[in-house]
Formats: sequence, C-alpha cells, structure tokens
Amino acid sequence: MVFCIIIGCGNRSERNAGTYSKVPTIREREGEEVRRLSEERRRLWLKAIARDDLTESKLMYERVCWKHFVSG
Repeated sequence: MVFCIIIGCGNRSERNAGTYSKVPTIREREGEEVRRLSEERRRLWLKAIARDDLTESKLMYERVCWKHFVSG
C-alpha cells in the first residue's frame, strides 16, 4: 500500500486509484550536470512538501498522489 506524503491528504493506493509519484532521487552516475539538476529538482520537491520529519525511509516508500500536481 502506498500513502500520499502530503500532510492532510488521506489518499492511499488501496482506496484511491490514481498516479503516485516518488520524490526524485539524486542521479550520481550520469555526469555532473545531471547530478546538479537532480539535486535541484529534489530540493524543490522537498521544499514544496514542507515537512521537517521526512527521513530517507519515508521518502523511499511514500509517494505524492496525483491531486498535488498541476496539469499543463
């Protein structure tokens, strides 16, 4: 079962069908530019999620549900 990591969102995969996205990882083996861009992308995601209690374990297993993305 996958839980949405956003505080106040009760979506989980067993109840709500939809897309769940993993917080981006830092891509170490694809060159300096890709590493830098992936670090920035991850930093922006974590800033938008705005949680102080996130651990690598939580980030590994929990996702952000489709309701928190803007289309287009």
